Amino acid sequence: MRARLRDLAPLLPPEERARIEACVRDLMPAGELRAVRTELERLAASLGRQTVSVPPPPPPPTAALRSVLLFSKDGRLLAGEGPVEALDLPALATLVAKGEPGSTWSLVHRAGILVGHVGQRAGLVALFAGRPKPGVGGILRVSLVSLEQKDRLASALTHPSSHQALTAYVRAVRSLLTKGA
Repeated sequence: MRARLRDLAPLLPPEERARIEACVRDLMPAGELRAVRTELERLAASLGRQTVSVPPPPPPPTAALRSVLLFSKDGRLLAGEGPVEALDLPALATLVAKGEPGSTWSLVHRAGILVGHVGQRAGLVALFAGRPKPGVGGILRVSLVSLEQKDRLASALTHPSSHQALTAYVRAVRSLLTKGA
């Protein structure tokens, strides 16, 4: 019984612990020991429910999406959404131009973490303030495949006289990344 009290002592409020220790110290008859044991079991069950009902800690915050950029396969910036001042755009353009079609990559940059996907005729790059959720590369891949399959948007890749459709597309990708990733 003293061992059970010792096990529960760190979980008990100080006044409960003192009260039960006083009972155990002065007890000898078996009937009173059973009463104290019953009280200890009741407290153990109560404390067990309290520890189970404690909510788990919140998940770590996800990294904020800063920018989404669409490059042509030859390295031209076609459309963008978000700040790009901290990025080395010529280096990103070269990375997209030299990228293997179908490749997805992630790079740590002084401005954050870059995740990109290169398709047959274009490349999408997203900049995150920190580590993005898993699945960002998949969203970029699916979005780029979708773009390259649409005739109107695909023709805007080769004849970018009006970037309105591409800007709307980049805005939609940004929305997908913000919600889904």
